[in-house]
Amino acid sequence: LQNPLLWLFHLINGAAMIASFCLLMTQIIPFIVEKDQEYSTLFATLNLFLKFYISLFCIAFLLVETDVPLPMIRNSIIFQSFASRGFLYSFLGLVSTVESYSDRVQSFLGKSGNDNITWAAIFMQVSAWLMLAVGLTYFAMGVLCLQPLVTRMKEDEREQWREYRIVLKEWKRRQATTAA
Repeated sequence: LQNPLLWLFHLINGAAMIASFCLLMTQIIPFIVEKDQEYSTLFATLNLFLKFYISLFCIAFLLVETDVPLPMIRNSIIFQSFASRGFLYSFLGLVSTVESYSDRVQSFLGKSGNDNITWAAIFMQVSAWLMLAVGLTYFAMGVLCLQPLVTRMKEDEREQWREYRIVLKEWKRRQATTAA
């Protein structure tokens, strides 16, 4: 039987992955929808760089949430601490919220050549609010010093899975011996 607090943490972890993936998609969609977009103005160039940086952060957050064993992520205090992770997530959520408002305003003013940008901006806004909520949740968990508790629960869960796999292998071995 799984611990309800660990289940809640897995839910938050899943929401962070969904928010990161959706936010990443919102950075890519405008390039697909507006293929002929020109980046000759300073605002358009800065917007392009902002989308690039947000995409990099989203990829990094996806790697953090999936627990990929990369030394850059495992050894990073910023990514491993709940409080600093929450700060980064909420900051990215706020930046993306402002970016979505900017894209919607550009679309309403007619400076965008495609009405689909409005829908992409709304999708970005929803994703950004989800990222902000996840960030605030992680930050609160960090401030309340819940990280050691979550770490211990995750280690206990991994140990339970290890024991389950050993028992399952033994059972399969006995079944094969009995069948032969």
